[in-house]
Amino acid sequence: MEFDGDEGEGLEERQDEYSAQGWLPPLKECIVFLVDAQPYMLEASGVSDLAGFSPSDSWLEIALKVIRGLYKQHIISSPADSLAVVFYGTKEVKNDSGLDNVYIYQELQPPTAQDVRDIDELFGSGFKDKIGSNKDADSGGESVLNALWVAHTLLSKAPRAVKRVTIFTQSTDPTRDNATKRQQVQMRVEQMRSLQAELELYPMQLDEDFDYEPFWGKLLATTAEEAEEASLAELPNRLQALDVTVRQRAYRRRVLCHSSLRFSDSFALEVSIYALLQPAVKSSHQWVTKKDLAPLKTDTTLLCHDTGEMLTEVPKLSFPKVGEGKPHPRIPPLLIAKDDMDAVKRSGAPGLQVLGFAPRTALQDYHQIRNSSFLYPSERQQNGATTAFVALHQVLLDEDCIALASFIRNRSAEPQRVALVAQQELRDSYGNQIEPPGINLIYLPYSDDIRSPETDPSFVGSTAVHASQEQIQLAQDMMSSLQLPDFNCYDIPNPVLQRHFEALEALALEEPVPNEIPDDVKPDVEGMRSASEAVLAFRDAVLGPGNDGAGPTKKSAGAGAKRKPDAAAEAAAADINYKELAQTGELGTLTVPDLKLYCAANGLVKTGKKADIITRIEEHLQKSN
Repeated sequence: MEFDGDEGEGLEERQDEYSAQGWLPPLKECIVFLVDAQPYMLEASGVSDLAGFSPSDSWLEIALKVIRGLYKQHIISSPADSLAVVFYGTKEVKNDSGLDNVYIYQELQPPTAQDVRDIDELFGSGFKDKIGSNKDADSGGESVLNALWVAHTLLSKAPRAVKRVTIFTQSTDPTRDNATKRQQVQMRVEQMRSLQAELELYPMQLDEDFDYEPFWGKLLATTAEEAEEASLAELPNRLQALDVTVRQRAYRRRVLCHSSLRFSDSFALEVSIYALLQPAVKSSHQWVTKKDLAPLKTDTTLLCHDTGEMLTEVPKLSFPKVGEGKPHPRIPPLLIAKDDMDAVKRSGAPGLQVLGFAPRTALQDYHQIRNSSFLYPSERQQNGATTAFVALHQVLLDEDCIALASFIRNRSAEPQRVALVAQQELRDSYGNQIEPPGINLIYLPYSDDIRSPETDPSFVGSTAVHASQEQIQLAQDMMSSLQLPDFNCYDIPNPVLQRHFEALEALALEEPVPNEIPDDVKPDVEGMRSASEAVLAFRDAVLGPGNDGAGPTKKSAGAGAKRKPDAAAEAAAADINYKELAQTGELGTLTVPDLKLYCAANGLVKTGKKADIITRIEEHLQKSN
């Protein structure tokens, strides 16, 4: 099957057209959180080994903490998505249909800082005072039936988007084995699926034997095979990974563009290309008027240099140049019309053209010059594409080889050399998918891009250097003492972004800006000290005893002079118990001037960031002890 060449158009240029034709799935997400609010959800959970939760937290508060975190993450990473929070089994009623025991707390809309603040008001006695729980609401599943209808109503009004309903409950069978209600709930679920909505369940229980079989397993299954598996399999305890699991599922992989994978002029497959990594950035600012805060708009007008007349159509010309708009030194200035320049750039039909196959060993780790993409089959215009893709995927795995291809993303893009590397599906102990089956699209360098390390003997020496077996063993001991067995990229947020949005949130809510934001990128000082013996042993073995490897450094005038304690600073610092604050890990609560006061009183360097000063004080206190 041949394609017309438009499949490779970039998402930026063709999103509106593709969405109108039904080509691309929507980029927005609409998520409705259905939270069971019946009395058993208000009981203390007793959890003790979940980060961020305490035994005194109720099951409802655990669900709210997860939802609150997702609201904040969507504000940072996906501000265009829409979220809603709906409680069922409530005493108060708030919904457009007037259904009993259902309370819409957050309407389906893009998340804001005020929404986060409103969720905070439900902790403690806030939920009981504002909404309340109805102990008689779960009589035969009426409340969950009404909640699903409200979620259906909210999502039916939503624009074209990926739609999901996430349910937090402790009840294994809200219908209490009422066949009529169960059938009605099943009809509600089918109506949800008619909206292309996906349903997910997160049981609020510590026990690993939450029974899916009576109700939820067959209700949420989309096929007969899944229903049979749900009736036979035990539920993995997903509560242990609840926060991480929900956060991972909150950001589904989204289609970057559609393309064709061509093997010849007469055979091609339709594929979807996904972006696996999308760097999160700080929000951009918007200029507004001082009077009414209306957004300012900027218009550009071109005027004729000779007559001052406004030009409505200007032929655009360009010439080869280097950085800062300077003419290229090796190419004479040329005036080229825009159409001619586009014709020069155009290098072929968009899509992926397979060039051949090679052993997997031909691909080195350093050959990847940018974030990889991910290929998955698509049958929007071609039936059978999945079958052919699966066959190719399996052969690449069995033969341990890669496919080499040329990739042109759109008409104006330059051709890129890529490698297609198959990967198998990987799931964790809870059954959650970590890596999907598919083919990675690795962007390869050209020969012009490769740089070789310096090998001149005058720089690196002519004698080969080898490490002794003792030094190798000491290096291994050092690595063993500095292991990070629980490292996971999903668990480490960007501290700069967290600080940025925490500050914006505080300013928007007229709250004080927090002094410290948890930074998991910082080294564990105490943990590093526990491994100091292995580190120093390795250092002494390779550099000699006492040699830290820093070598001679250039010091400014007076840098080596010993600083004398400041008597005035010493008297002022006596009012603060730095030792006690260091023992409790609360030095970060002090201001920078207070920290510098201790440094001045003890002859320490006062310069540097706050974290550096705190580390300096902690080391000085430890030596003093």
